[in-house]
Amino acid sequence: MLRLVLIVDLRHRAVQVNRRQHEREQADFWANRLLNAARRDPDHLLHILAELAREQATLPPHFALRLIGHLYDEEAAMSPVQRWLERKLDTSLQDIIRQEQSRQAADQVSISNAIGSLRQLAQLDWKKIFESTSQVETILREDPAGVYSRMDFLSRDLCRHAVEEIARHSKRSEQEVARQAVELARRAEFQEDERKRHVGFYLINLGRQILESHFRCRVPLSLRTLRWVRRHATPVYLGSIGGVTLLILTPALALAARNIGGSGSIFVWLSLLALFPASEFAIQVVNYLVSQTLPPHILPKMSFEEGIPDEFRTLVVVPM
Repeated sequence: MLRLVLIVDLRHRAVQVNRRQHEREQADFWANRLLNAARRDPDHLLHILAELAREQATLPPHFALRLIGHLYDEEAAMSPVQRWLERKLDTSLQDIIRQEQSRQAADQVSISNAIGSLRQLAQLDWKKIFESTSQVETILREDPAGVYSRMDFLSRDLCRHAVEEIARHSKRSEQEVARQAVELARRAEFQEDERKRHVGFYLINLGRQILESHFRCRVPLSLRTLRWVRRHATPVYLGSIGGVTLLILTPALALAARNIGGSGSIFVWLSLLALFPASEFAIQVVNYLVSQTLPPHILPKMSFEEGIPDEFRTLVVVPM
């Protein structure tokens, strides 16, 4: 959010810079006309000044400062323009210069601060900041197995999202769900299955149903269907391939049977020959549908950014 505010502020400053660039170009144009008139035909100077007054209904301070800068050394043009500017802006020339220079300095400081702040934000580790302020994270780090705190950020985030989902489906607070998960892990301290001593077992593993039952969660049908598909992945996958293959072969074989008459052996051979390309096409279709409809399942893992602990080290021997 802070980054967005800074970007919006920079965008606003950029629009102002673009507008002032246009004002500078306009001031350069009128300054050239006034200077040429002052040097070649002083009587025509007032006509150009009157034309300028008509076209510039509003007089931006930046335009005035730029115009003055061009005419400062040309007394013949400077005097009438100065009187016109002071009357138009209802202030003295020195005040116009001072106010515009102060504004430009303030804009430069503001832009510099915004860019510097964006650089600092880019260097911040928002993951650590988030976890240091999250109450759910603090509770889950009480994991009796001591595994949660050693997991990588993505795995911990997976657990936090599980807490969020259970809380949403049970109308309970996330803190309650996290505390109950830790409590279930503590109760399993003396059980043989070490996995049950880890808080993640009740959030992203088989123990999640225990936690959901405790809070009487109303799990959506889509999520229940997804879980059922994952529990029966192999039958669903192979059955889908078989179903699509049958769907492809049925009309083709029906048409073939009508054309070849009563020759059973030919029909069998045609069926076998058509089975291979049809099944290959069915596999491609099922793989595409699976990749498009089923979200990837993230495998939790440990974080070894600071090195592999002694208890996790191993040796791989490759025979030559």
